[in-house]
Amino acid sequence: MQATGNKHKQPYYLSIRLHADGFSFFSYNLEGVETVAVETYSYKADERPEETLENALTNSSLIKSDRYEMAYGIVHGPAIQVPLEQFRKDDAANLLRLTFRNSQIGKIYYNILPHLEIAQVFTIAQNLEETLKRHLPNIRLYHSQTMILEKMSGFGDTDEHQLFVYFQEKELFIFGYTDQHLRYANTFPIETPENTLYYILSVCKELGINDSEGECFLIGEHESKSNIAETLNKYIHKVKNATSVNIFRSSALARNKRVPFDILALFANL
Repeated sequence: MQATGNKHKQPYYLSIRLHADGFSFFSYNLEGVETVAVETYSYKADERPEETLENALTNSSLIKSDRYEMAYGIVHGPAIQVPLEQFRKDDAANLLRLTFRNSQIGKIYYNILPHLEIAQVFTIAQNLEETLKRHLPNIRLYHSQTMILEKMSGFGDTDEHQLFVYFQEKELFIFGYTDQHLRYANTFPIETPENTLYYILSVCKELGINDSEGECFLIGEHESKSNIAETLNKYIHKVKNATSVNIFRSSALARNKRVPFDILALFANL
């Protein structure tokens, strides 16, 4: 009998999320909330990071599957935003080294954010990049902030000054827009709730967001997020403690708590 249709009715995607302590593999399609498979790995003390990644890529049943339409890499770490009119790719490495003088700079990448008219410049360790490319030569690499910046630029009341606080595992990414143009972006460590609140209120003061104008969205997941939202209500006109379902309303994946916010943002934009 002649075969009809595609081998896989719904395309599957692979994402590899790289951060300071390790990495995770995510296998999923965009239609079903129950179709997510996750493998999480930590870097081992007796192995170089690229060795841990090599062993995982070689032995993982998720990686061995041939069903993927596309593979994406999400990279955490140092990044800068450069206006497109001033961006020169030959200068990208020097700009990153100048901004993060105490950080180790590896292979330089950049993502173009067309709606915001900026380039997101970031780095990935050379040995990790080579290992990924050897196993997945067509993988597309994005910084974790790239698609979040692009996605959130059209969210909420666009005539207001907007501030977003993205809670990652160990740091805050605070960014703001005015008239859908990026006005501010910076990262801060998550230490104590008091320090977290201080960082947010300092940026609010700098941008003029207060109890009479502007709005602040708290996004991502963290145990202190709800308490911080409650305290911020005393100082800021509009505070919204948003969930992934609030932001990605049309995505079935948003109802699965195993899928991180930055991966949801990736597929909301692609």
